[in-house]
Amino acid sequence: MFLKSNIFISILAGTVPALITVGYKIFGPLIFFFSYFTPLPFFLVSLKFNYFSLIISIFSSILFIILFASANTAILFFIINALPALIISFEKINKKHIYYGNIISKISICKCLIYFIISFFYSKNIEEFSKAFHKNLQALTKNDLIINDNILTLIPAVIIASWIIILVLNLIIAKNLLFKYEKSSQIKDKLIDIIIPNWFIILFILLLLPITVFNLNFPILISAAIIISIPITIQGLTILHFAAKKINYGNFFLYSLYALIFFIPISLSIVTALGILDNFYKFRKLHK
Repeated sequence: MFLKSNIFISILAGTVPALITVGYKIFGPLIFFFSYFTPLPFFLVSLKFNYFSLIISIFSSILFIILFASANTAILFFIINALPALIISFEKINKKHIYYGNIISKISICKCLIYFIISFFYSKNIEEFSKAFHKNLQALTKNDLIINDNILTLIPAVIIASWIIILVLNLIIAKNLLFKYEKSSQIKDKLIDIIIPNWFIILFILLLLPITVFNLNFPILISAAIIISIPITIQGLTILHFAAKKINYGNFFLYSLYALIFFIPISLSIVTALGILDNFYKFRKLHK
């Protein structure tokens, strides 16, 4: 009975995000908001059940999308929404606890590798996508917005990086839901205590060296650095949140910081640098 229940929940968890994905044909733009939560059911299954249950979820969603959309849509759906949950299942094997830092780092690496593969085999498609995105942005803002070609080539990487942030938010929701109703979670730490692995920091520094020291303006290297920077930037932000708890007017400090990032996005690089330095100086441990 327990096995049947697991299978039913797994199938349901796969069908719901698939329905959201193809639901625009039925529900139109109303379904758009829910598309941000398509990874959530897969994260819930990967955290609560075993690898087999997640495979059932993924298979049911892919089958549903192939039947009602296309095989290409199903492949994209798998890469964007289901693959990160597989990474969590692999991370859980023979481990009592797993950690945000390892999970988010490996998801980012996976997304970066996929970007490399797509860039190699479908470079023209990416270029066309970037130009189409630019035109849509102009139409949306009703402004003759001019974007440098070098910036245009980075649009796919920015979109991937943005989706990694959405994946992280879904992972946090999944962990909190399980902890609320199951009173337990295999994710040991809280996001504010996130520690990015040293190997990931070294990889990011190695990516930055040819860009900064040797001034090599290779779009693929810059794109990879943007994608890889997300977990480190998250670590930098958690340090600032940790510091805000220790000072008076901490909330004012945080709101001012986010306003600064919003109006001057380049200031985000300081937060990323803080995330790198934390792996060497352990700022949060110094102030505990």
